[in-house]
Amino acid sequence: MNTYQPTSLATALLSDEALNPEHLGYLHARAQNKAHDCVLGVFLDEPERRRINKAYIARRLGKRPEVVGRCLTAPGNWTLDTLAELLGSMGYDVEIQARPFSNLAFPNRIHDMAIPAEASALPIPSYEYVSGATIAKSRFTSSGNVRLTSTS
Repeated sequence: MNTYQPTSLATALLSDEALNPEHLGYLHARAQNKAHDCVLGVFLDEPERRRINKAYIARRLGKRPEVVGRCLTAPGNWTLDTLAELLGSMGYDVEIQARPFSNLAFPNRIHDMAIPAEASALPIPSYEYVSGATIAKSRFTSSGNVRLTSTS
């Protein structure tokens, strides 16, 4: 019988121990998803105001529209350059803030894949949890600054 208990993400992030690959993968995906949500939010707001579409962004960046479409569909292997290029092409600047994990509220939902087979027969409450980033425009709204802030 295996008595090993994996370290929870919250415990691992708040301790001084080395982070395991699963925790690092979660952090990478979380940052990429927040950046993608931010860019997508700007992109979805802009067509109404300035007629910005994928072709417009592609022309500004010197890329094919299908490349821009793939970037807007999923974060993939985004870099900070990708983030800056996409937002810059729409007239927005990037502002990134950090905050300690001790101030985060972790959701009470456990992903179905993380539940051992023996425990899968137990009822699990379902919660609607929306992760991502909100677009908080600074007092310089005319210059289009974007702040990545967590909604969790």
